Amino acid sequence: MRRAVGLLFLLLLVAAAAPASAGAALFFLFNPTSAKPGERVAIRTGGTALGFKPRQRIRPFQQPVRLFLVANRVAPEVNSPQDPRLHPIGSLVPDKNGHGVMTFRIPQLDPDDYAVAGICPGCARYSNGRTFFVLHVDDTIVPRFRPLMLLHVRAAYSVAGPLQRLLEFRR
Repeated sequence: MRRAVGLLFLLLLVAAAAPASAGAALFFLFNPTSAKPGERVAIRTGGTALGFKPRQRIRPFQQPVRLFLVANRVAPEVNSPQDPRLHPIGSLVPDKNGHGVMTFRIPQLDPDDYAVAGICPGCARYSNGRTFFVLHVDDTIVPRFRPLMLLHVRAAYSVAGPLQRLLEFRR
């Protein structure tokens, strides 16, 4: 009985110390999840509704989170914001509830699956002072969110497309 009360006290203490901010469990979702370089894609914080608009944010705003794309296959190897495999896409400014969305154009990237990396100054207080993170997507991610956390970049053009049009034009 005494042990159960001690365990309950410990659980309550941990729960009280857990941050109530979105920065504590920061993750991002893409819409659409597949596109070509030059196309526009939206990225939003987890918990932000799909149709959320930046004008719906509630003040005060949090510090901007600078975001990058990184090929998911090399994401576990990236541990610095100076890594040349990072591709900057902009800064997302969450509101006081951690809701936020931004739209960006996909840079010229090789076809691959890309995850998110970011510099989040506001996350330091919840992550032992760390401000840089890489969100590698693997089997440990909740299956419901896994496909939304990867951006599949397709080839900018297909040889079959122009060749097909040329053949149709000659007919």
